[in-house]
Amino acid sequence: MNFKAKLRKDLLDDRILKIISKEKVYWLQAPSPSDLWIVYQIYNEKESFYVDNSNNARVYYIQVDIYTKDDYTDLEEIIRTVLKEKGYNLGTCADLYEKETGLYHKAMRFVYTDIL
Repeated sequence: MNFKAKLRKDLLDDRILKIISKEKVYWLQAPSPSDLWIVYQIYNEKESFYVDNSNNARVYYIQVDIYTKDDYTDLEEIIRTVLKEKGYNLGTCADLYEKETGLYHKAMRFVYTDIL
């Protein structure tokens, strides 16, 4: 399974889907935003752990964004828990407010190392 497929599968964990439907989890952008949705992306990736000029791992840097008109705390905590259980390390997070749309926005960055 390629990493994009793995990431999507991980974000469609049953615990996350109790709060948001899979139709509201988007790669890169939401075509028709609603009151609550998630957008995710890989914003960087690099090869790592070289041994004898051979790449033994790939490191992925991902961002998961939650957009909503309401409180996102429960969804944020579930995403954090699920991804941690699946081997992702939390990097940074930011609480944001989009003035143009009136939406609350949580940006969460994670790092995942795939041993090849």
